[in-house]
Amino acid sequence: MPDDFAPAYFAFPKLLTPPILRAAYSDRTSWLMCEMSRLAYVLFEQDAKPLVESLSIAGFELLQTFNSAGTQAFLAINRLQKIAVLSFRGTQTNSLSDIKTDLNFRLTKISGAGGEISAGFYNAFEAVRADIKIALDKLEDNVALYFTGHSLGGALAITAANLMARDNLAAVYTFGSPRVGRKDADVSLKIPVYRLINDTDVVPNLPPMWLLKYVHYGEPRYIVLKNGRPMLQLEYPFWARFWSSITDPKGNVGDHNIAPYSQRLAQIAEDRFVA
Repeated sequence: MPDDFAPAYFAFPKLLTPPILRAAYSDRTSWLMCEMSRLAYVLFEQDAKPLVESLSIAGFELLQTFNSAGTQAFLAINRLQKIAVLSFRGTQTNSLSDIKTDLNFRLTKISGAGGEISAGFYNAFEAVRADIKIALDKLEDNVALYFTGHSLGGALAITAANLMARDNLAAVYTFGSPRVGRKDADVSLKIPVYRLINDTDVVPNLPPMWLLKYVHYGEPRYIVLKNGRPMLQLEYPFWARFWSSITDPKGNVGDHNIAPYSQRLAQIAEDRFVA
């Protein structure tokens, strides 16, 4: 689901120096990946110029876009910082193929550990897998690679990490991602997955856990409001989240939009920034 409005991209310059050598979670990296996920909604398959111009603000160069069978992604690189980002587009409510992907809860086995993930996400990634592999193989080994995405895009980023393990793959950052598969599939994930959930965003509750034993992968970080300021916490007790969803029913859907994710993560990063 794209923005309800279009604020400027990368509007916080001092956050554009993420700690590339840090494997652990980073506020700056999280915000940067969120902006990359937001940029994935730019309709670059129609005109790539707005994407190129926006990426340049953060010192990134567009390497390639991917568009096949309803799946879209782009690969960009910051040569000075030696960081590359593969960002997947999330659900577009006017896209029948996206909706079919989201609703395909059938499980399919993956290679390697033999776990099972959503057939919808698997098939959507397979549509662009070969082209992405060719593009990633051209990257230098000393370039830190990140996968990211919002909503469906987050699920595709995790699917990609499951199926395309690489020595230079640093981490996956997802925003409002649904559950991707069964627990037996997470053993093939060899890199950190940082899963951001904005307050009462309803999409991370899907599909229901009881349905085919779907689970989340990675470390959750909940964005919650305390005295009007966004903060991160590792746990969000069910009853506290349930109460928040009742007192702010519009938040259940509104909290899923990518713009609030970006705005709140930027505020958190600025509040906790250490030069």
